[in-house]
Amino acid sequence: MNAEESASGARELPRFFVEWRTLFGQAGADFTPIDYLNQPAGPPFVIAAQWLFCPEFVEYRGCVVMAHRLDAKILDEWFVEFDGEVSRIEAVANLVSLYDVFTACDVAAYEADLSQLAHTIARCWRGLLRMEYPERDFQVEVYDDERSHGPEITFFSGRPQG
Repeated sequence: MNAEESASGARELPRFFVEWRTLFGQAGADFTPIDYLNQPAGPPFVIAAQWLFCPEFVEYRGCVVMAHRLDAKILDEWFVEFDGEVSRIEAVANLVSLYDVFTACDVAAYEADLSQLAHTIARCWRGLLRMEYPERDFQVEVYDDERSHGPEITFFSGRPQG
C-alpha cells in the first residue's frame, strides 16, 4: 500500500468478498468487508483474531516477544546461538507465518489476500510497539517471496547483524 492508498483508506477488496457481494445483486453493491462479518460464524473468528492483530508483548532478558511465543528454554538457546544479540533473537521469536496460522485450511485461493493481511498486521504491530515501548526503535517487516514460508511478519529492536 502506498502513501496515497493509505491516506484515502483504499485497499484492494479480497476476491472472496467481491464474489460474495455479487450474490446480493444491486443491494450488495455498497457492502463493505465489515458487512461480511455479520454472519453466524463471524463473531468467534473476529474475537480470536485480536490476538493476531494486537498481541500482548512481554519482556524477557531484554527481548520483547509476543506473550504467546514466550518459551524461556527456547529463548535461552537462541541467546547462545545468536551470541545474545537481542535483535536477531526477537526477529526469530516473533516470526509469524500466515501459512502456519492457517494450517488446517487450503489457502491457495487467498494468496494475494494473505499478503495484504500480512501488511495490515504489520501496521497494527508498528502502532502497538510504538505505543507500548516508546523508548525503543522497532522494525516490523513482512516477507512474502520465494524464500519465505508464505506471507510472514516479524518485529525486532533496531537492526539484526547478520
